[in-house]
Amino acid sequence: MTFAFGQFVLLIVALLAQALFTHAKLVIVEAGMFNRITKREIPLTPGKVVDFCPKTFSANGFSIDCRTPGIKAPVSFFVNGKYIRTEYFTPYTLGGDYGMIRFPWKAYSVPSVMTVTCKAPGVYAHTAAIRFTCRPLQKKPVSPPAVFPPVVAPRRRDGCVIIKAGDYSRGLTPGWTREVDGSLTYRKKDPYGGVERAGTSVLEYSFMVPWMSQYAVTLDMTTRDYTEHNDVFVRFEYGGGLMLAKTGSLRYGGADYLKAYHNKKGRSTEAFSIDNNAHSFFTKAMLPPGLKLRITIGARSTQVTLHRIVLFPCKGSQCMAHSAYWQTMAAKCV
Repeated sequence: MTFAFGQFVLLIVALLAQALFTHAKLVIVEAGMFNRITKREIPLTPGKVVDFCPKTFSANGFSIDCRTPGIKAPVSFFVNGKYIRTEYFTPYTLGGDYGMIRFPWKAYSVPSVMTVTCKAPGVYAHTAAIRFTCRPLQKKPVSPPAVFPPVVAPRRRDGCVIIKAGDYSRGLTPGWTREVDGSLTYRKKDPYGGVERAGTSVLEYSFMVPWMSQYAVTLDMTTRDYTEHNDVFVRFEYGGGLMLAKTGSLRYGGADYLKAYHNKKGRSTEAFSIDNNAHSFFTKAMLPPGLKLRITIGARSTQVTLHRIVLFPCKGSQCMAHSAYWQTMAAKCV
């Protein structure tokens, strides 16, 4: 009876422990805020070694999240048995969150194995192993790139050159949604408040210059806010790129990507190179008629709609956004 009673007590203690304690879970996630968007993750199973290739997982880097269902408590991380750090607020991440990478992942070269443990009060510790390995990928046959004819921008009686957003010359890149009217919206339902790097989800537009002139360049856009979700990147690949102008002062913008801000709530053709400041874009060089040009638009903010790229001839102070000529032409070219 005594032995049976002892077994009964042990069973009760085990059940109480099971009820009071929960199991932590380790998950590989994208670093920083990126995982809040993509939800890309790989669960780690205790006692198993998971093969993991950082290069193919995400270009944004990675972190390891310790999840403690129903419990909010400080979580301590150990790597290969050595204490690393303690996180006090969710998400509990070994590699840091909100853009701060706090762990030197480069120390773990390919191939190597790393053991990670997370512990918290009232939670069963979770230990898992990661083997950093990148198996060679099978090369797929590459098709020759499609050749697209240049888009010939239509002449307008009012002197505007209009390129519709839907007339891209190299295909629609990921993230952009084509609207019914042919306009393009980047990550239409994504509330993410950060910005993309230059060169992300680029759209290429080719066209012919109709008249010998310098050209003011602006964008017909719709944005939801004055200072957030209101910009894209623009690149003009000819004659030294674009100049930036404001109230008589000029500076060379270069042929690389420049930020184009739309500080209007709604739709307009006023896109400037400095946020809330009327720095207009115009070409550095005189462009001869018949010249084939390329303009590239790159994604920067989410929920931005691009309707058209707008160019119009200008000279001297006419190219600056404060001039009556610029304002008149920008209003016409809708």
